[in-house]
Amino acid sequence: MLPNGTPLHIMGEATSPRAVMVLQEAFGVNDHIRSVAQRFADHGFFAVAPELFHRAGSPEIPYDSFPDAMTALGTLTREGLTDDLLATSGFLRDSGFSSGSTGVVGYCMGGSVAFFAATLGAVGAAASFYGGGVETGRFGLPPLLELAPHLTCPWLGLYGDLDQGIPVEQVEALREATAATPFATEIVRYADAQQGFNCDGRPAVYNEAAALDATARTYSFFVEHLAARTSLRATSFQARSLSTPGSPGSPNTRSPMMLRSTSLVPPSMEFARMRRKAFRASPLLKADSIGRTRGKLDPYNMPSAPSR
Repeated sequence: MLPNGTPLHIMGEATSPRAVMVLQEAFGVNDHIRSVAQRFADHGFFAVAPELFHRAGSPEIPYDSFPDAMTALGTLTREGLTDDLLATSGFLRDSGFSSGSTGVVGYCMGGSVAFFAATLGAVGAAASFYGGGVETGRFGLPPLLELAPHLTCPWLGLYGDLDQGIPVEQVEALREATAATPFATEIVRYADAQQGFNCDGRPAVYNEAAALDATARTYSFFVEHLAARTSLRATSFQARSLSTPGSPGSPNTRSPMMLRSTSLVPPSMEFARMRRKAFRASPLLKADSIGRTRGKLDPYNMPSAPSR
């Protein structure tokens, strides 16, 4: 558990070159989000997933229980989200990952929060899967269109044209707003995809072609825009998921789940200070801040070609 009380799921090797924060949907840090974090770990990232509903007891909400999801969403505030995001990035920083080596990716609700995280100066790149609140703010946050001028890093947006909650016109307005920033930004639209197209736990909305393409683009985007940290000597560390403890039979609670062992580099305070200073001074962290990617050729040759 983080110092501010946020339970954190940890996956992957802490000696990885890059780290990523994985932000949940409106249904909590459930099996799907944990599997997404594990996939990032399998692709070489040190992945962590904070439980953003911890002030409501960290519920895992069934996909058909929208009233419960709305209740949990109602507990989110700008202050609380900022606290959780900075606490998570602080954990990664203390684990040896500078902001320039840390990304954030979010899904649905988490996509909006990931966009907000990209304005805090705590990450080096961000990706949002169908993040809403484009014209009207959510969770106490300003609309994404108002947040766009405050981006501090490259950002990738992934949207479905069939999403009834995020009209294409809003997506294109967000493309224009983010393109006006000095950072590399890109929006990819999928003509036959709905809200939630990446969630393989929801067969009614899952779109395999769009999900595979969007995920591949996210991996590539992070590798391109996040600086790979220098390899360090590893020592033993037991990775764990510190979820909200629950008693047997209690609703919306669960016992802590142990994850696989990994390794962590615990540098001395002086060495950590020197690393952070070196990363801040490194031109690698600034190299991608002067361009933006729009209209790039599709490098993935997926069966469902996205529109832009």
